[in-house]
Amino acid sequence: FRYRLHRRDLPGRPDIVLAGLRTAVFVHGCFWHGHDCPRGRRPASNSAFWTAKLDANLARDRESAAALERSGW
Repeated sequence: FRYRLHRRDLPGRPDIVLAGLRTAVFVHGCFWHGHDCPRGRRPASNSAFWTAKLDANLARDRESAAALERSGW
């Protein structure tokens, strides 16, 4: 497969892009993108900061995925 890394011209700057297949792949870490696993736990200290930060990451992920789908990816 031919691929490109981190294409800046696509919403969310996908980690891997297979242009011939119109496929974008995001490699999301458990902590930063709120996965429901032991590594995705939010810190107990400074919780207000981390809640705002990680919720913004999740919102940005959803918007990037929606923008890619709207443009045919």
